[in-house]
Amino acid sequence: MINLFHIAPFIRILLFFLVGIVVQSYYNLFPFFLYFIIGAILLLLVSNIPFCLRYYSLRFLFGLGLFILLFTLGAFLLYTAEQHIEWKVMHKTGLYKVRLINEPSKKTKVYQCEVQIINTGLQEREALGQKAVLYIARDRKSSLLEVGDCLILYAEMKRAPLYRQKQSFAATGFVRKNNWVKTEKENISLSMNALLFRKLLMQKMKEVIPDANYFSIASALFFGFKQDMDKSLRASFSNIGAGHVLAVSGLHFSILFGMIYFFISFIGNSFRGRILQYMILFPLIWGFALLVNLSPSVIRAAIMITLFGIGRLFFLKLFSLNTLAFTAFFMMLFSPLYLYDIGFQLSFSAVLFILILNPYLNKLYESKNKIIQYVWNLTTISLSAQIGVLPLSVYYFNQFPLLFLFTNICIIPLVTILLFLIPVTLSSYAIFGKVSILWISLNEVLKYMFYCISFLDRLPFRSIASLSLSKIDVFFLYIIATLICFILIRKKVVYLYILLIIGLYRLIYYLC
Repeated sequence: MINLFHIAPFIRILLFFLVGIVVQSYYNLFPFFLYFIIGAILLLLVSNIPFCLRYYSLRFLFGLGLFILLFTLGAFLLYTAEQHIEWKVMHKTGLYKVRLINEPSKKTKVYQCEVQIINTGLQEREALGQKAVLYIARDRKSSLLEVGDCLILYAEMKRAPLYRQKQSFAATGFVRKNNWVKTEKENISLSMNALLFRKLLMQKMKEVIPDANYFSIASALFFGFKQDMDKSLRASFSNIGAGHVLAVSGLHFSILFGMIYFFISFIGNSFRGRILQYMILFPLIWGFALLVNLSPSVIRAAIMITLFGIGRLFFLKLFSLNTLAFTAFFMMLFSPLYLYDIGFQLSFSAVLFILILNPYLNKLYESKNKIIQYVWNLTTISLSAQIGVLPLSVYYFNQFPLLFLFTNICIIPLVTILLFLIPVTLSSYAIFGKVSILWISLNEVLKYMFYCISFLDRLPFRSIASLSLSKIDVFFLYIIATLICFILIRKKVVYLYILLIIGLYRLIYYLC
């Protein structure tokens, strides 16, 4: 473990930081922040005096000071974030001016709109700048709403439920028909313009892909837009273990990165050539991230692939676990509430176990046949990722897909083809109109994917449903999975003893 911390120092920093966030989420440490900071600074100063530097036994003082400092930083940032989203408005009903910050989501009788409050007719000014979720009654007027629209509305606002607060929303409210008017757009951000451009592209794509189911699959895969997808179709993806392909993440970015790099590889591998390549790659990668709305999993993938590109540019050997820890730390430094995002948790868990477990699973079998080796690599990556997300998947979704290995072998090649065909077809459509071979190919691949999903979802025993885990169960499952990884990698019997003790403890706990 010591070697791992030396090779990947950001793991230690991330762990210290995470402990502060987790403790603050259960106990308010606000009165003690100043004392912690003073104590940490004193420890760091004392650890650097010549007397302490001479004795190895006193080196722990620096580590303890660093731990307290990062612990306090994590706790303070979470406290600040929670203060910002606290809804302090006493009058529940009043006039508000808001701006839509995301595309409205169509529900049964309402449109769910994520908004930012930019003005209020109430006395309290604390609401300015806060985010809210509004449910606007569906009618012809509300169907025309889009991201960036400014509304003046009369609504009853109340404190958002806890899960919404973890998503940075301070309040929720219901807006009745004729209780709002749309005003001119103002201060449209870069991300809002990207979402408006995405809407335009999706309108063009609908002309190329007329079938509703095929279009919903394409829009989810490439644009991260799942609102148009039928609930039963989305459930089918989840039942067979293919739900991750609908969430734009590392898989999509790695495929796109590889394709773009292939097309610009003719520039050459000189230092100037590499600079030019990444001057093209990085804007395209982050432009795509903006296009799919910068969810936590998207930000994680974009940062990691940027760091990977920088490493390749300067021939640096970037240790992947350190890169992952670096990415997680700076994301939560920006917003500690990312820790409570399901996509963030699933994304980092999957990548962590792929980085730790996959190299050792991959060595279990090697084939000279490239197709067999590709299938084996895909299998080990899928297995590693599934082990990583299993506790969280059961905790949040109460099911475990049994067909995930077979599904990934069938679906991921199709996803790769679609991530190539969709932008190429849209580009050619914008320039030349409908190009028959591209239009037919795209629709045929989508048709084949739809039939694959439908067929696999009809198979018996495709998943185990009605499972449940508590938070403590999830914690111990990750401890057990980590110990199993250590047993396989480090081959030390001490980890086996710890595993047996924890297993016996949980068994006695459940029996009693």
